[in-house]
Amino acid sequence: MQASQALQKNLPLVLSLAVVILALAGGAYYLYSRIAAESEAITQLEQKIQEYNTLLQMDPFPNKENIEKVQKEAQRLESFVSKVVSKFKPVPAEIANAPGDFKSMLESTIYQMNQLLSSKGIQTPTNFNYSFSVQRSLLQLDTNQLDRLSIQLAHIKLLTTLLASNNVYGIYGFKRVPATTNDFNGLGNYTSDFIPDRKVETNQFGEVYQYELSFKCSTMELVKILNDLNRSPYGIVVKSISVEPAEAGEIIESIESGSSDAAYNEQMARYQMMMRYGLAGRGRGRFGPPPPGAPGQPETSQTTNKVGIVIQEHALRVTMRLNIIQLKGV
Repeated sequence: MQASQALQKNLPLVLSLAVVILALAGGAYYLYSRIAAESEAITQLEQKIQEYNTLLQMDPFPNKENIEKVQKEAQRLESFVSKVVSKFKPVPAEIANAPGDFKSMLESTIYQMNQLLSSKGIQTPTNFNYSFSVQRSLLQLDTNQLDRLSIQLAHIKLLTTLLASNNVYGIYGFKRVPATTNDFNGLGNYTSDFIPDRKVETNQFGEVYQYELSFKCSTMELVKILNDLNRSPYGIVVKSISVEPAEAGEIIESIESGSSDAAYNEQMARYQMMMRYGLAGRGRGRFGPPPPGAPGQPETSQTTNKVGIVIQEHALRVTMRLNIIQLKGV
């Protein structure tokens, strides 16, 4: 009874004491947590200081030797980039600014290519349009993508010149990827001009133009064409080649060149050209191969150099897919 009365009498004091105890406990917890946080911060700071000291002591620390190493690596990189760029030069192209300009340029270029192929005796399809049938059939062209169309015309001219310089026997056709609205609208009517389901590929580095060439040649000429494509500075990448006999039973002759008497070489070269275009045998003394004992023909002996081996083979129909890469900013 007395204890209860004493508790009631001192209740405010007891409550105050309890509040003080709780406050002390809260303060102790807060102090402990802050000490732990400070300890963790100190640990992290010590780790950073240690990492910094480690970096200072490492070999890549900027000094004269390392700067020279970086400069050499930069020179190597620049040299590598120069070599790569030298293999991906843009094909020289005149860019048309208006549809009329392109039409005029197209007709002029086709005339030049026809003259070149005709002078070489290279056969082409009747009214061959070099994959530009759509543009030649329209009176008015769309103005979109005239730059790409101009680039494609320059590419076709380059490839035609390459085939002509290697004396192919004939051209069956060229295909390219559609580049303009007119091209896409003409896919159904001019299937022989376009590679289906393809378009000019673009990315942050440049543009990729795809072409398909079909032509007739011999094995030796195909090898020369591939060598020229490999040495080209215009970023030409051969993707695939399909080779099959051309016309059934057609035999062609080519001469593997060698070294010997100049006069005999000249006669053999003339004979090769006449055989190629079907004129051999029209006047043996003039166009036929030199008879045995003809002036300038080397006598047969173990020491005589070979002048040329006449190779007979079936004519080949070659279908080649290739890409021409145009880098940006080059």
